Amino acid sequence: MKIDYRNKLIKVLILLFLLILPFSITLGEEKLESQYLDDNSIGFYQTQTCEISLFSFWRNNLNNNKVVIKNDIVSPIECFGKVNGVDKFEDYYFVYIGTNLNLNLVLQSLIWLTLISFLTGSGNKNKSNLVGLFLLTVLFTSQILGEESFYSYYNKNYDNTLSQDNYFLLSIFIAFFIIIKLIDDIVSPRLDKFINYFPFIFLIIGTFSSSNINFYILVLSIFGLKNINIETLKSRNTLVYLLFSIIWFVNINEKTTFFDVDKLRGFISSSNSMTSLVFWVLIFYLIIHGLFYMVKIANKSLNIEILKNNFLISGSIIVFFGIIGAVNSYANFINFYLFGQNKRGMNTFTSVAGNTWRGFSASAEAIGEFYGIAILIALFAIYKRKSIKSFEIGLILINSYGLYKSNDIAVIVSMFLVVVYFVVYKTVKSKDYNIKISYLILFLIFFILIIFSIYSFFNPGLANDYKFLSQNLLIESLKNSALFEDGGNPYIEDLIYRSNYIDIKKLEIYEEKTSSTTKFLINNYISSRNDRNINYLPNLTSLLSISSSLINRTEKWSFFVAKYSPSQSELLFGSGPFQFNNYYFSQELGTRETIDYGLVLPHSTLLDGVIFFGLFGMLIIFSLLIYNYRSNRSNVFYILSVYLIINLLKSDSILYISSFILVFIIFFLAKYSEENIDTL
Repeated sequence: MKIDYRNKLIKVLILLFLLILPFSITLGEEKLESQYLDDNSIGFYQTQTCEISLFSFWRNNLNNNKVVIKNDIVSPIECFGKVNGVDKFEDYYFVYIGTNLNLNLVLQSLIWLTLISFLTGSGNKNKSNLVGLFLLTVLFTSQILGEESFYSYYNKNYDNTLSQDNYFLLSIFIAFFIIIKLIDDIVSPRLDKFINYFPFIFLIIGTFSSSNINFYILVLSIFGLKNINIETLKSRNTLVYLLFSIIWFVNINEKTTFFDVDKLRGFISSSNSMTSLVFWVLIFYLIIHGLFYMVKIANKSLNIEILKNNFLISGSIIVFFGIIGAVNSYANFINFYLFGQNKRGMNTFTSVAGNTWRGFSASAEAIGEFYGIAILIALFAIYKRKSIKSFEIGLILINSYGLYKSNDIAVIVSMFLVVVYFVVYKTVKSKDYNIKISYLILFLIFFILIIFSIYSFFNPGLANDYKFLSQNLLIESLKNSALFEDGGNPYIEDLIYRSNYIDIKKLEIYEEKTSSTTKFLINNYISSRNDRNINYLPNLTSLLSISSSLINRTEKWSFFVAKYSPSQSELLFGSGPFQFNNYYFSQELGTRETIDYGLVLPHSTLLDGVIFFGLFGMLIIFSLLIYNYRSNRSNVFYILSVYLIINLLKSDSILYISSFILVFIIFFLAKYSEENIDTL
């Protein structure tokens, strides 16, 4: 017991050392003292760069409300953790703290590995495969070469020449090898605890600063390699993936483009170069096998009570640090670096577009779905126990506050549907009615549709809106297209207002300025209107448009429709995992003055999948899901998987590695877990 306490104390001291020392060191002969930052001292900081450490600056500027801490992503190693510049913007002083890719990889990994080491595992660990670890090191180093535009922007010393004198690349290689070996030594003996503690990946996000790689990709790749053998390589799934990979390689776009990953940093490709494509194709394969390896080992140790507690605790901590980061610039910076955020947390309580507040997370949708899962698992666990503890009430309320601030209505609605399903199922089972729950749900849906149809018939306003709703997606996609290069075009706007798509097709710039997806929807809409035999049946364009309106996704999906102009190969097989470049640059959008396009994402996991794997790929994925999850519908995690499917249809949260892992684990447990509703 004393040895265990002593070990934990040593780990705490190591953690404090890693957190404080790098941002406290002041080098140089003069040992300059920091000053209170104002108009009189700004010149001091602009001339004495790389001399004052962050903590030294903090001591004299703790109560300085005009200071905004920023991370300087391109600082040399000697400027790490120090003030490397100050700018004044309006009434605020932007203070830049140096960070460096080489040190970030090592320091952040050591911090996260120290935290993981607090878990007590089985202690079982297979002998390290040094050849495999070496090959993984080569693979991760190759990403630096494949995504040249990204890494040259984030590092002034970037050098992609393959020579023994390239100390930049050599240092990256050594850093990756050390990290990969440490992960194998520290994480492997604790794999059996992974399933109960994985909710904390939403707190410790794990994206390396100044890098486009995530810590958990390293972890999963190591165990993915352990899970691969001759039988795996000869399997049907591997052969199909190999076929898709060959198609992606053969049809790669010869023009290399740079995709600004922004908030997706760490889990998306920034380049469509061959090296980058090969890297992400291999990484996706390793990630999937790594997840299977880890979850199979950890599944035996699943404890719903521990899992529930960790969901609620991690969610509450996320809310806490989100609030702290919003009110304090120093905390906002520390959050970004310590937890490996792929995008800085919000520095204000003001909602985005007047409704959502993502707080600590990079995505309000992704964190909203996490809060929903946390609350639902807590409710299931409480129902199973038939009692509730006081601390659970407090944690549920905190998570509910986080969900409220994220303003994710889809999560709230889907949570309500899950609870209704659960209550109805238990009611039917308890009374021993000879009714299949599936038929009951179908009857309820059919009944709701009948009521909605009757209401529409007797409500002229809603009935008259059908024509608008059936083409709203098409209208918005045309408005977002390059037909509007100067902010507007009265003649084209009039054609759209009158639904005159035939004359729109006659425009000289139509073929060049509109995407193939927009053309397809227009042709489908025109042909269905001309066919009197199906005049009263909604066509594909109308169905998509009405659906997007009902779930408030018309604006978001219209960007996708206006942009997505794939080749035949991309439509059928996609561009490859994590590859957005071809989609993003396939068709330019317009220049409407009222729209700030920013990072234009599809806002649907289904659409993300089409971009990555094409129609054939998504058909294969759906077939596998249906085959593997057609039974065991009373499983608690099966119900949670339905909750996720509902939300993923209208969100891009799968593009964040924390959500990706969450979805995989919930679907895995939906098939293999023994947590059954009937036993609750």
